[in-house]
Amino acid sequence: MTVKLVVDSATDVSPEEAETYGIEIVPLVIRIGNEEFKDLELSQDEFWEKVEKAGGKVGTSTPSAGAFADVFRRIVENRDEVVCLCLSGRLSSTYETAWAAGAAFGDAVTVIDSKLISHAIRYIAIEAAKLASTGASKDEVVALIEDLKARTSAFLMLDTLDYIQRGGRIAAVMPLLKRLSKAFSIKPIFEVRDGNLELVAYVRSRKKAIRKLVELLAEQGPFMRIGIYHSRAPEIASHAADLLSQAVGLPRETCDIRELGQVLDCHGGPGVIGAVGVRPK
Repeated sequence: MTVKLVVDSATDVSPEEAETYGIEIVPLVIRIGNEEFKDLELSQDEFWEKVEKAGGKVGTSTPSAGAFADVFRRIVENRDEVVCLCLSGRLSSTYETAWAAGAAFGDAVTVIDSKLISHAIRYIAIEAAKLASTGASKDEVVALIEDLKARTSAFLMLDTLDYIQRGGRIAAVMPLLKRLSKAFSIKPIFEVRDGNLELVAYVRSRKKAIRKLVELLAEQGPFMRIGIYHSRAPEIASHAADLLSQAVGLPRETCDIRELGQVLDCHGGPGVIGAVGVRPK
């Protein structure tokens, strides 16, 4: 009996990584205008072309319980166990749906709320899959995931409020941000804190916001691993990686730079810059 990792597509594990590490991906649904697609069905360029034509009218839906159950059943019928790692349950109902699907399989399936987003989850999922491939028990894999969750910090900066306003993820602070954005063209910075997006700063220019983003993450170090994630902003991401590497004292080549997946693109829009760090034990 071996342990198999299952993730939802909002964890931003790529299909290539999934194949390499033996991870199963359950895709969320992407809505663009009046069209629907499974996440990962479109290339990034195709996605953004359609978003532009639809005037930015995008959204997402969780996978069905049946989609998770089909994957769980296939693994369990092969006499293996499942650890399923999901996007924060406070930002999406995906975790709740996966948990409900997993309940039918008893102890064979364990569903975990990452309380994180995007590439912060991706790193944890890959490390857990590596451990599982060594023959580790389900309890050992779950323990590693919980340990890495506790040692991971993540922040992100938004370049536009249009997309996240439609999704309602930060409704409590949106009136304030809209007033400030209109008057001062501010860039809000959020920390992923206990599964929520918590507003921690707002800065008047993108350049200053990137520096603040890096400063906020660096304050939570030291780190053994760092990364920058972005939405259609590779040059800005590269600059942010330079700053972050210097701030935390790690070689620049160790800073992982990745583009956001389409689920987070739908809610953050273009120009998002995120920073993630994993502390040593």
